Amino acid sequence: MTARLSLAVLLPALWCITVFAPPLRSAPPVAEMKSQTPLIILAYQGADGATGSSTGTGFFVTTTHIVTNWHVCCMLPDGVTKKVVLAGRAKEDLQPATVLWSSQTKDLAVLRLDKPVQVTPVAFARFPSLSEGMDVWAVGYPGAAGRMAKSEGLFRSSITKGVISKMDTRSVSNGQESVKLIQTDASINAGNSGGPLFDSCGRVVGVNVTKALVTVLDSRGNPVRVPEADGIGWSVDIRELLPELDRLSVRYAAFDSVCEAGGSTSSGFGGVILAAQILLLLATLVVGAVVVRKKVAPAIVTAVTQRRFASHPPQQQQPQPQQPQQHQPPPAPLRNMPQQQHAAKPVVRPRVTLLGLAGEYAGQRLPLLVQGLTLGRDAAVSNVVFAAGTPGISKRHCRVYYDQGRVMVEDTYSTHGTFLGSGPGAGERLNPGEPRELQPGEEIRLADERVAFRLERTA
Repeated sequence: MTARLSLAVLLPALWCITVFAPPLRSAPPVAEMKSQTPLIILAYQGADGATGSSTGTGFFVTTTHIVTNWHVCCMLPDGVTKKVVLAGRAKEDLQPATVLWSSQTKDLAVLRLDKPVQVTPVAFARFPSLSEGMDVWAVGYPGAAGRMAKSEGLFRSSITKGVISKMDTRSVSNGQESVKLIQTDASINAGNSGGPLFDSCGRVVGVNVTKALVTVLDSRGNPVRVPEADGIGWSVDIRELLPELDRLSVRYAAFDSVCEAGGSTSSGFGGVILAAQILLLLATLVVGAVVVRKKVAPAIVTAVTQRRFASHPPQQQQPQPQQPQQHQPPPAPLRNMPQQQHAAKPVVRPRVTLLGLAGEYAGQRLPLLVQGLTLGRDAAVSNVVFAAGTPGISKRHCRVYYDQGRVMVEDTYSTHGTFLGSGPGAGERLNPGEPRELQPGEEIRLADERVAFRLERTA
């Protein structure tokens, strides 16, 4: 088999592989998800001097604010006179936490730390981005796993995978109120309470509460809680949490877009696959045409000619005097031949965050996701929202986003401008609507030095 025939077989096979192969899946950011999830310890003392403790899970909304369940931080046995809530990701990092807000009805609470923690806060995925059957991940500190491990295992979180089984509501307060819930088959056990339920992009969609339990009596007649069914766990929908964070003026990042990681190819890489399919199809047609021209067509001409000569033999012709051959100049070399086109390589997006240097986001790290970040005062058009009275900030001031693997910053026709560089009088004012590439380590300021960020690369 000739080389051309080999290509004629190989190229269609490659084209079929690109069309019918399952989509490439990107792994969720597990390390970052676990780093955003601290252990919560509730220690208490009764009037008789007896002490006790319980553990649960939470997640960082800012560097000083943690969300957890009400029953993790605030539900105490009768007769307790003293309590303390501790939070941290390691024994040496534990510090007291103040309960800023709690709701027994929603089983939610917001804690505040005195000292900021070096962490990238979570981002939220709002309801429009959720669907039944999508992959989710539960992170927490189940007590059974901690008891079976060594002492340091208490501070090592576990992660389990499941799907959203359905979106539901639960009636509370004798039917006077209802709470939005997410049912999942991701394992949620005692100790997971208060932990985050992530989508495959690492965005929080719910606050883990409990698994399906039922109360029964043991052999001694004591009531105990046992699983009612397998694969049924519950998380409080973040639609119950976000209004409370707004009321407390706790800033956060939230997105409506559907997560493309882990479930389908991203839009950029899908374009590369489509381009590769078109190039392979064109190459197949070209090689096929060459094979037909070089192999099949001469064979057909030879067969037809032989049949014609068999029925009508050619007559002898008189020899013609030979003419002297004239020297023909060699063909001129072809110049400016176009270079062979290659399929585009997949776009690799750097993992970066915006570190707040000045303003209400100072000290916070905002992860730059696929959808980008839009900074401004109006929550309807921005996902990084500033307080209404922030000086110089427009409703939709500027945006930072990915473009072909680069990070771009663009002023969205703000009144007081977006500048490269920080500090009084520093930097260049960006022309509205004209994107500029932003490199890790570079700084931007919005209007003046009172609101500034720096782009930083993450591991």
